[in-house]
Amino acid sequence: MSRALLIGLYVAWPVVIAVVRARVRRRFVAVAAMSWLGAVVIATTAEPAGSGLVVGLPVGVGVFLLAWMVTFDGVSFEWDSAKTYWEDPRPAPAAEKVAALLVTLLGLSGIAVGVLGT
Repeated sequence: MSRALLIGLYVAWPVVIAVVRARVRRRFVAVAAMSWLGAVVIATTAEPAGSGLVVGLPVGVGVFLLAWMVTFDGVSFEWDSAKTYWEDPRPAPAAEKVAALLVTLLGLSGIAVGVLGT
């Protein structure tokens, strides 16, 4: 039961992003997609397989939240730290914050399922 629920949480992550896709910035979608792929890689390649499924989702969500917060206002590089690339001076769309909250809840649900399922 917990395995099916965890797989459902992995599927729900891109569904959440796809639902709010029209109302978020491309940077948000890119960060979410890369983090989700990282979570899936952890889930499918870790040994033993059951623990990889439990660990992948919270780690992916944690990486997503960290990367989203770091790139929230733009991206700056070390070779020209005074310049911010892809800067967006407008406030973040409300849908982006809601999607981030939903993804965070998915990660917390993954932790709860992993703890209660063992």
